[in-house]
This record gives sequence, C-alpha cells and structure tokens, in this order.
Amino acid sequence: MLLRPRRAGWVEGPILAIRHFSVSGKCFENDPSAPKSPSTRPRKTNIPPANLNTKNVNSSRALPRRIVDARSLAASKTNGKPVNILRSPAIRNSRGGPPNRARKPRAPSKSRPQQKDRKAAGRRRFQKNSDAEEGDDVQKAELENVYQELAEKTKPTPTRYQPQPPSLQNLSETWPSLPIGATASAAGVVDKLSLLSGRTIDGYVPPNELGKRLFEGQYVRFLSEEERSEALAAAKSLAQEQADKLSQEKGDLVDPQPVNFKRASEEEQKSLVQSLVQGKYPGIKPNKESPLFGEIVRNLRNNETYQAAGKSSQFMTKIESLMASRRPAKRA
Repeated sequence: MLLRPRRAGWVEGPILAIRHFSVSGKCFENDPSAPKSPSTRPRKTNIPPANLNTKNVNSSRALPRRIVDARSLAASKTNGKPVNILRSPAIRNSRGGPPNRARKPRAPSKSRPQQKDRKAAGRRRFQKNSDAEEGDDVQKAELENVYQELAEKTKPTPTRYQPQPPSLQNLSETWPSLPIGATASAAGVVDKLSLLSGRTIDGYVPPNELGKRLFEGQYVRFLSEEERSEALAAAKSLAQEQADKLSQEKGDLVDPQPVNFKRASEEEQKSLVQSLVQGKYPGIKPNKESPLFGEIVRNLRNNETYQAAGKSSQFMTKIESLMASRRPAKRA
C-alpha cells in the first residue's frame, strides 16, 4: 500500500504515541510499589522496533557505537580540502571482525651469511679461550713442578759429623804471634799482613770487595788462586766502567786502566821484614838544641793518631813556636 506525502505525517503521529506508551508501561513494571493487575499490563504491538542501522535495512539488532573523533568535527576546512587527521590505530581483532591472519614466513635476508660468520667467530673465540685456559693450566702445572724440584733440591740433607783432630796446618792460621820460634814468626807476619789488608782471621771478604780494594790501590791479601782471579776480574770490570764514564764525558774513546800485579822490589821486601818480623825501625836523629825534641818525635812515631801525612810535622812546628816564645830575650 502506497501513501501520499500528505498522509505520511498522519501515520507517523500514532506510531510515536504508541512508542511513548510502551516506554511508560515498562517504567511502571519496574516500580515495585505499583500493584500488578491484568488491566495495567501493556498491550503487545505488532510494530517492529526502529532500525538504527542505515546500511543494513533488514538487520533488527542494534550495533555497537562507533568511535567518533571530536577533532574531525571541530577541524575547519581550508579551501574545501580535507584535513589530515591523525587517527588511532585500528584494533587488530575487534569483536565481530575478521580473525587475525597467520603470519607468512619471512624471506631469507641477506644478513644470514653475516649471522653465520658471527656464529663461527663466536665458536672460534670460545675455542681460543678454552685453548688459552688449557695452556694456563699446563703452565701452572709446569711451574708447580719446577717449584717442587727446587724445594727438594734446597732441602738440607743430613750428613754425619766426622771430627778431625787438630794439626799444624789447621792451627797455622790462628797461631799466636809470639816470638817463640820460626812458626810463631811466620804467624806474626800473616797476622800483620791480615791487618794491613783489612782482613780478620777466619773471616770472609767477597770477591767484588777485594776487586774494589785492588782497583783503588789498597793492600789486598788473597787466600787462594781462585779468589785472586775473581778479584782481578772484578777490578777489570770497574776499570772498564770508569773508562766508559770518561768517554761519555769527554766525547772521545778512553782506554781502561790496566789492572795487574807488580812484583815488590828487594828493598820493599827487606823493609817489610824488618818492620813486621825483626822489629827494626829507623833511628831518630838526636836534636842538638834540646833532648826534649827527640823524645817527642819518638812518642809521635809510636802514636797512631799522628801517623797521617803532615800531622807529626805540624805538631813539631807548633812545639817549636811555643818553645821560642818562652825563651828569654838576650840582653845587649
């Protein structure tokens, strides 16, 4: 049945009244204080509910509300062109929407060979570290073995003591220097030589110290040929060091000073024997002016304090000046 446009308004009015009546009936049912009676129940109408979906005319179910961006309503259009609006990303799996699609396998990229190279480099690095650790363990084991061998070598071994009876050869070094015979005289000479060379009986002086004394021109006494050769080598090394130092200072090559032994002359040997063994000393010249000066000179010779060069002569000059100042002046 078709209706003209004039009758459309007349038909629409009763429909709206019926809809309002049905709503008021529902509100009355929800009220608990109102009595329920069969006369107050709303009548069922055969009018279907309004279709809110404009796209699907046949659908009678209300769809969920759409999300409306307020920026699109407030944005102003310039020159009739649409405005770019930043919208939120759509929900991946909305209710009633299509299910998520399965991801396709990625195509092999060009970086796979690089990943293989990295894995190979990591394996090589791990293998290198493991080899280094094994090498460290082997080195530690070798060091422990060496330390153990050194400890075993340095461990003192017990030896049985076998005392030796005293003999003339053992006692000659410590023989008393008393004038009781030829042996005592020889022991006295050895004692004097030890004192001159700065050595003590049964003492030890290292070879480098003996070489230093020999290089400086001091008296040196050797107890064996081996000690003599070691001291001579030490003296030569000191001479070479001094020559190198002088060469650096002067800028020219300087030869080292020769280090050798010179045989003592007969006069030196005779004076040593007379002073150390026989006890003969040069006589004191008598002073004609006063016998007091001769006694002073003899005491100065026996006193070791005035044995240095110039000490005795300085003392004698002082004594002579004092004696001259106390002499009485001669009258004319």
